Amino acid sequence: MTVGGALVADAATGRTAGHVSGSTAEGAITSGDRSYRFHGELHDVTVDGDAEVSLDGKAVEP
Repeated sequence: MTVGGALVADAATGRTAGHVSGSTAEGAITSGDRSYRFHGELHDVTVDGDAEVSLDGKAVEP
């Protein structure tokens, strides 16, 4: 995923997948969920397979 500002893993879950750098997170999630916090707009989310993506508690299309 790519966002318009700084992106960090959500410390509340403590679970991240892959690599977070600046405004981008990349990696694979095989089970469970992952949470991130960011400022700015969500620019891109790419999903390969079945996944639910939400922003501010509302479902979004990846």
